Amino acid sequence: MRVLSSPFTRFNVNPNVLTLSGLVLALAYLLAVEVRAGPLVTVTLYALSLLMDGVDGVVARSSGRNTRFGAFLDSTVDRLVDVIYLFSLYRLSVTGVEGLILAVTGSLLISYTRARAEGLGLSLAGVGLMERSERGIVILFILVLSYYHLGIATALFYILLSLIYITLIQRIVRTYQGLKGEEA
Repeated sequence: MRVLSSPFTRFNVNPNVLTLSGLVLALAYLLAVEVRAGPLVTVTLYALSLLMDGVDGVVARSSGRNTRFGAFLDSTVDRLVDVIYLFSLYRLSVTGVEGLILAVTGSLLISYTRARAEGLGLSLAGVGLMERSERGIVILFILVLSYYHLGIATALFYILLSLIYITLIQRIVRTYQGLKGEEA
């Protein structure tokens, strides 16, 4: 990501602009899904949105422009984009409403458990099979497959769903282990 961030750093791009650009691209992606724009357009918009999400924090750190508000904005936009990505799979008929609700709930809980554990003084960075970047990549594969073989895309979605909840359990267990000895 450092190589990708250097043009943004060189041109003094505000990392918050990159964060918001990722959101705008995610919304454009969802619109493309809604109007059935086809795989080239939807996959491109999704990939660009995912790229902005990966670059914003790197640019903030490498340019010395990381702020508490920027971190807050990034985390907030990340949750919204997570929901957009998962909702798109529902709109592409990869899953039904029940799968959508389970995926959104699990995804948000993964982020919540990390934030809550960090509020208790524990780091959950790197804990779990399906952190946000991994989920983004798997969703990219599901998106591509949805255009060519819906059955395989659906099967992969339910594997992702299982891994989301395994990740949630891993984070709960790690937090329990980190707080063991304190009053439960």
